[in-house]
Amino acid sequence: MATLQTALSELRAQLSTFQPRHLAPEQEDTLKRGLSALQLSMRVDVTSVLGDGEAFSYAEDFIRVFRAVGWTADHGQGVFSQSPVGLQLGIATNNPHLQEIVAVFNSAHVAGNAFTDPQLTDTSMMRLVVGSKPQPRAG
Repeated sequence: MATLQTALSELRAQLSTFQPRHLAPEQEDTLKRGLSALQLSMRVDVTSVLGDGEAFSYAEDFIRVFRAVGWTADHGQGVFSQSPVGLQLGIATNNPHLQEIVAVFNSAHVAGNAFTDPQLTDTSMMRLVVGSKPQPRAG
């Protein structure tokens, strides 16, 4: 019986890799509360990988959150020389709220890579790149 339960557990884990990413309602609520509390007026350029419907849909989840807190958010698709994987949040190096913004994303358990973007000089701008879904590590 234990072997059957182990096999079932492994099968469920494998099936979850085929599920598209979406923000859970709790994650959306955490992001909305946290970003609203910062009382910022931000513009977010969201880019997903051209031709990746799963990434496009996941990006739209973030667009809804940003717009719900009164931020300006645009969604485009891009072609990359090396296709990004996961989330990449770029924030201006001189943004005085950088740590707080990253903390909000962390509190919502949104896995990604936050970095300072030297190309962003306007502290009221951010970039979010929604890459392909990360594949589980072989273990």
